[in-house]
Amino acid sequence: MAPSTPANDPLTVNAITAARADVPPMCISIHVSHRGRRLKEPSVQEGYARIGQDPAFDTPEEFSALIREETAKWSRVIKGADIQPQ
Repeated sequence: MAPSTPANDPLTVNAITAARADVPPMCISIHVSHRGRRLKEPSVQEGYARIGQDPAFDTPEEFSALIREETAKWSRVIKGADIQPQ
């Protein structure tokens, strides 16, 4: 495998998403608010650091944008390398 470069640096994403599109926005808002507060707690930050993780918190809109950007980037890489499904 070729070494990563800024243009094709892989990103590992772990996320919690709503399984259904009809989840009420208020439920999403409460969950997002709670997770954002928890991720800022020192004990949570330390736990992630112990396993080599750097947690980031995004709003649902920011996360959607990240997924769109990563999908577009890796689609270009795959097409540029002429990688075929196996």
